[in-house]
Amino acid sequence: MADGEYSATSKSCKYCRKSVGINNPKNVKCVNCESLYHSSCAQRVKTLIMVNEQENLVKCCSPEIANGSVDIMSSPEEVLKTEVTYLKMLLNEKNARINELIKLNQLLEENRALINGENEKLKNYISMNVDNKSVPHMITGKKNLPPDFDIISSDKAVQPRDLPVRATRAKNTDALISKQKTLMNELINVNHDKAVVDLNKPFTITTNIQDGFTEVTHNRRNRSNMPRTSLPRMKNIETKGIATVSETDVFRAKPSKMWLYVGKAMNTATETIVKDYIMNKCNSTDADKVEVYKLPLLGKSLAFQIGVDISLFDQVNCADFWPKGIVIRRFHFDFNKTKKDSTGKHNFLGNPSKGVER
Repeated sequence: MADGEYSATSKSCKYCRKSVGINNPKNVKCVNCESLYHSSCAQRVKTLIMVNEQENLVKCCSPEIANGSVDIMSSPEEVLKTEVTYLKMLLNEKNARINELIKLNQLLEENRALINGENEKLKNYISMNVDNKSVPHMITGKKNLPPDFDIISSDKAVQPRDLPVRATRAKNTDALISKQKTLMNELINVNHDKAVVDLNKPFTITTNIQDGFTEVTHNRRNRSNMPRTSLPRMKNIETKGIATVSETDVFRAKPSKMWLYVGKAMNTATETIVKDYIMNKCNSTDADKVEVYKLPLLGKSLAFQIGVDISLFDQVNCADFWPKGIVIRRFHFDFNKTKKDSTGKHNFLGNPSKGVER
């Protein structure tokens, strides 16, 4: 095998002297001497002239570059030196990265030590706070007894301290007090102006102390036996009928209407003119579907309260339906302001912004 060629399907790269496939379309080929380059090696050679970029064809030995020399490596030893230099650069970069990681690790260790110290402080503070809480404890012995008693011994009776006797005026309850003294004499033995109480004797009451008391009864009126004179209060509940009736029946509900406020009309407008205008625009001949009421004059222009059938509301509630300058909006009723007209019929004065809609 000749120098620079490895087999019939491969040659050596003219730049790095390594094997390069002949049939690999990614390799770069010279059109004059048919030398091959790796695609990465061809980018390093500065004296190549591109002939066809799609087919990776170049010129490396043309007369245009005869005066210069192609920057190629002369021997495999130089290739190895270049690779060693490259590996050293990579090693230096990795060492620098390792040093950065070591510094970061040291900072993390310091932060962990600080956090552990803060945790210890918090634990100590919590334990101190728990210990300082005022928790009531059961105290046995002398402290459990009232201050008027002294403990003589564990197997003897308990004696109360001497207390000053307050002189009292005789009252009508002396008879009751004498009976109570009889009860107390059975339990207390008087000795040297001190009462000695035997704790082992059970505290039982055998004397009837009801004597001297008057039983008082109060006859409370039983409300359940009293006759009911009024009906229970009922909630104001509104109920609507659902029975089906024909259109010819005299007694039936009036059809619901949607009410609008129409303002800014000229003084020449009347209820009849407005009603005819609406019926003509809607192409309706049923006069019951439209109701028009003139509102009290509050300004220089007229205003009307208009009720239309629900089927006509979308058509009427539109800017294109009304003449230019006419103002329309939903009509709201204020039932607190009512007035009777000349016919005795209630005329609701509406407020376009307040009140409840009818």
